[in-house]
Amino acid sequence: MTPDVTVSARQRRCIAALLLTGSVSKAALEVGRSRETVYRWFKLPPFREVLAAAEAESLLGLSATLLGLSHQAVIALERILGDEPELLGDVKEENLRMRAAEIVLTNLLRLSELYTVEARLSKLEEYAKSID
Repeated sequence: MTPDVTVSARQRRCIAALLLTGSVSKAALEVGRSRETVYRWFKLPPFREVLAAAEAESLLGLSATLLGLSHQAVIALERILGDEPELLGDVKEENLRMRAAEIVLTNLLRLSELYTVEARLSKLEEYAKSID
């Protein structure tokens, strides 16, 4: 959900393109504006606010995906580390599965840490605003 601020439809499409492509050049091309214009939009508080909200929303979706994959990763690790070697298939395949599980779980941990830091930072920002 994006904040209720004044951002044009073109700027909203640019934000969507930025999240999809990760490239200012590609996003600018997508909305028919120059890179310089997009960089100018970055300086506008309403644009930054909507972008930050869209990024947060995107991260929530990614975290849900990682959580889903984490269950599969744990099952793969249990299978690989279990006492039933006859369940194991090709060693290369199992090595790939174990590496994939490691990647998923590592990224899930990083995402969890990011949420913790974000929550703490938000509280600090609220506190700083209250003493001004």
